[in-house]
Amino acid sequence: MNRSNPEATKAIQGLQLEFPRLFNGGNYEALVNTHYTEDATFLPPGVPAVSGRAALRGFFQEMGKAYSNVRIAPGPVESSGDLAVAQGTYRADLVLPDGRKVEDRGKFLEGWRKTADGTWKCFADTFTSDLEHA
Repeated sequence: MNRSNPEATKAIQGLQLEFPRLFNGGNYEALVNTHYTEDATFLPPGVPAVSGRAALRGFFQEMGKAYSNVRIAPGPVESSGDLAVAQGTYRADLVLPDGRKVEDRGKFLEGWRKTADGTWKCFADTFTSDLEHA
C-alpha cells in the first residue's frame, strides 16, 4: 500500500472525526449509513462479529448504553487504488458491567473501500482497549 494518497487520507480521517459526533449524539442511523458498507463487519472485543448495517445500528444502540464521550484520534492511512487501511486511537467514558465508571482508551484498525459514487466506506472495523478490564 502507498501512504501518498492525500485525498483518501483526508476523506477517511474526516469520517473518523465525524464518528464521535454521530455516536455521542445517538444518531446511529446516520453513523451506519455514512461510515459503513452494506455488508460491513464490526469486530468488537469480547462478543461475536456484527455484520450488515441493520445489525450495526442495533449494536451501536446497545454500545451507546455503556460508552459515552467518545473521542477519536486518527492515525495513518495507507491506500492503494480503491482500498485503504486506517488506524487510530480512541478514548471514551465507559460504564462497566459492575457499574464502575472508567475512562477507556485503546486503538482501532479499519478497512475502507472507495465506492462507485466516490465516497469511502468502512467494510471492516475492530477496536481493542488498552485497559485490562475491557
